[in-house]
Amino acid sequence: MLEVVIAPPSFTGIWGLDLPLVDGERVEAVGYIGASHDDEFRPVVFWFENGQPVNQVLGSELPVRPLPVPYPQDDASAAAVDQDAPAATNPGA
Repeated sequence: MLEVVIAPPSFTGIWGLDLPLVDGERVEAVGYIGASHDDEFRPVVFWFENGQPVNQVLGSELPVRPLPVPYPQDDASAAAVDQDAPAATNPGA
């Protein structure tokens, strides 16, 4: 299991996250595994609630808005998701 390292609200507040995330809250994140702590995931950017982006690096550029979440919005388990639903594909692959 990885620990997700999120900046404090004093930093993320400018991106609309002025309260700490709650354990178990779902987010979609893009980041990397810590170089010296391989049990940590460090998001560069993450999206919470209805796609609200939060930048965790200095600067103002964010990646494009993510695709809709692949899990049910009602917090049902990921196992309940239709496994036959089409997945996102890379047209250049």
